[in-house]
Amino acid sequence: MTAATIARELGLKRAGSGWRGSCPVCGGTNRFELKQGRSAVLLTCWRGCRRDDLLAELRRRGLLPERTWTPAKRAAWLEQRRADARDLPQARLFGDIAAILAEQVLEQLDACDERRGTFTRLLQSLRSESGCLSTYREWRRRDARLAAALVAAGRRRQERLEKLILGYLTAEAQNATAA
Repeated sequence: MTAATIARELGLKRAGSGWRGSCPVCGGTNRFELKQGRSAVLLTCWRGCRRDDLLAELRRRGLLPERTWTPAKRAAWLEQRRADARDLPQARLFGDIAAILAEQVLEQLDACDERRGTFTRLLQSLRSESGCLSTYREWRRRDARLAAALVAAGRRRQERLEKLILGYLTAEAQNATAA
């Protein structure tokens, strides 16, 4: 449910960007505040009720869905997010070089060659962040040395591009000061 629906059910009054009224846990008058966040309802009792108690009361009243994540599921999700953040820079470097190589192979294959589908699917998987991560992890699992070599090639390519851009910007700055 949205914050507006919950506020209406609890009889809260509009106050700025949210709603205020009696707390459903302690009953404190004008101590409870409710706002709509990006992905969840934000709630506060200024009298000090615990957030877990507020959520449990709203669930009991049928205003929020039952909790579907166990602490173990949440911990696993957080660990996966950490692993994704750790692997993403290498996956991007891997993906850049793998895409270049796949495009070069596709240019050399005949239009009716059956292997084109494999390289086309590879290119499609490398377009999204999640696809790039999963492709990198799969290649790393199958052949860690090859995956590491592609990451290193991506890193060298990135360094060369940075040097080229820096050289260009330096030359432009010198031309601007000379003019």
